[in-house]
Amino acid sequence: LRRYISRSHNSFIKEAKTIAGVIGNGMVSILTFGSEMECVRELEKFIENVPAIKNVHVYTAKGKIFGSFHRAGAEILPPPPASDQSFIQLKDDYLHVFSRIVFKDSFYGLIYLRVSTKELHSKVRNLIFTMLIIMLPLIPLTIFLATKLQAIISKPILNLGQVAHMVSAEGNYSIRVQK
Repeated sequence: LRRYISRSHNSFIKEAKTIAGVIGNGMVSILTFGSEMECVRELEKFIENVPAIKNVHVYTAKGKIFGSFHRAGAEILPPPPASDQSFIQLKDDYLHVFSRIVFKDSFYGLIYLRVSTKELHSKVRNLIFTMLIIMLPLIPLTIFLATKLQAIISKPILNLGQVAHMVSAEGNYSIRVQK
């Protein structure tokens, strides 16, 4: 379970980083030649099929906001201050992704994604629920089988112990264990 949760978490982070990279690559020409409106339209296209992304901000190389997109119904927060490094932070049920936009060794700006972790939490909850549904009926079955197997295994050992005790107490070596 822990391994599955860890893999899901790592996969979620990797996917967010990949999306940030793809969006960043798509923003190079817009940051160079485009307008804020173009930026917003492109951001909307990029994230329309990724409902977990709630907010996106694109920063220029000088750290100024170039364009922002907020999914309908998402909380509109002020953009975080620009960072000079790419990083990922898990905070308040959101994954915050800052990714540098670099093309041919030139720095063009930054992309910031605020990604909801509800989908990840839902997967983990469903896994735990499924495991409980499977395990709960197995517990009584396991107890029943253990009780039956205990009798099958321990009865011959107990008989052997009784015969050994009788042989040592009486000195009668003709006593045999019954099968």
